[in-house]
Amino acid sequence: MMQVLMNEVLFTEHLADYSAWHPENGENKIKNIEKLTIMKTTSYSSSPQRSRFTNISFVRRLKKSIIVESIAILYMSMFLYSAASKLSDYTMTREQMALMPLLTPIANITVWLLPATEITIAIVLFFHQTRKAGLYTATILMFLFTIYITYMMFFYPSLPCSCGGLLDVLSWPGHLIFNGVFIALGILAIKTHNKINYEHNKK
Repeated sequence: MMQVLMNEVLFTEHLADYSAWHPENGENKIKNIEKLTIMKTTSYSSSPQRSRFTNISFVRRLKKSIIVESIAILYMSMFLYSAASKLSDYTMTREQMALMPLLTPIANITVWLLPATEITIAIVLFFHQTRKAGLYTATILMFLFTIYITYMMFFYPSLPCSCGGLLDVLSWPGHLIFNGVFIALGILAIKTHNKINYEHNKK
């Protein structure tokens, strides 16, 4: 930028010398260069403002992306842990599911289907291209779990949970709170993800 300004000063001095020998042409050229200098000065002064605005926009997009990434990681960790816990103790999980009134007829299928579903959702969440679908699916699945937990809490509160791992130690109300937190996080991630896509498409 300094080099450009120095070149303009030298060029202006050259025009001044030229106007001394050609007054009728030099005056017009000096007026033109003055207008050009004013326009460039205005452009230079507004450039930091545009740069500052761009930096603020970038930081906001980065924060939104971090929110979505963090929630996706939480969901992936939870689903993978739950699936691994069920599969690592297959016999116990099947017995617990067989005690569930709604799952008794399909316990042999559910004991494989549920971990496979959780692993699939974790994989879908991992990839950026399919993350939106993964967030929707994960949140809906947690909502379905919450409905089932509410049913169990009111009608069969003494039966154990078949979630697997450390989640087994939670009471039914504890499961309800746990699922409610993840549902809220899922909704937040979906809304934030949609905002990021809207701002990107708006450009």
